[in-house]
Amino acid sequence: MTSLCTPLGFDEKPIVCGAITLNVGTIGEGPPVVFLHGFPEHWRAFSPMMKSLSSRHHCIAPDQRGFGQSSRPRDQNDYRVDFLADDIANLIAAYGYQQVDIVAHDWGG
Repeated sequence: MTSLCTPLGFDEKPIVCGAITLNVGTIGEGPPVVFLHGFPEHWRAFSPMMKSLSSRHHCIAPDQRGFGQSSRPRDQNDYRVDFLADDIANLIAAYGYQQVDIVAHDWGG
């Protein structure tokens, strides 16, 4: 599913990741690279880098919990680092990968 705001060439769709749903942008094929945005951004912050790597990599970038179009839990405790890490582990598993490279900055790191 692609919205009007999705950059040309990208796919964007919701992926169930455990108890929440992450909105995820993807492009390309090959070894997977997961991009984790900082505060207060969304997956599109990495779209230029993803596009440049898409000829060699399957680039995957979620709106992390509480950002963009992803689930927004109300309880502050639902934003603990262990939950955030589980979200990404569940995302990687949803794509069927056992290992990925990760590019992250700020809050995403």
